[in-house]
Amino acid sequence: MVDLLKLDVQGAEHMVLHGGQNTLSKTNMVWTEVSFKRLYEGACLHMEVYDLLARSGFALFELESGFRSASGELLQADALFIRNDS
Repeated sequence: MVDLLKLDVQGAEHMVLHGGQNTLSKTNMVWTEVSFKRLYEGACLHMEVYDLLARSGFALFELESGFRSASGELLQADALFIRNDS
C-alpha cells in the first residue's frame, strides 16, 4: 500500500495518473500540483486532474495556494486528494 503519492510533473499529471492506475489503486492520498491556466504546452488543468482522481475513488480534501500572476490571479496550487471509501 502507498500512503502518499506526490506528483510534481509540470502539467503532465494526466499522463502519470493514466499510466499509474495500478499504483493509484493501492494509494491512500495524492498530493499534486494543479493548474488553473495552461502554463505549459499540452499541460492539463485542475478539472482534468480532479475528474481523473474522482473516477479513481479520491475526493479533494485541501488546496494550498501556489503560483500567482503579477495581478494576483491564482495560476497553480497544490491539492491533496484522499481515497474516498464511503
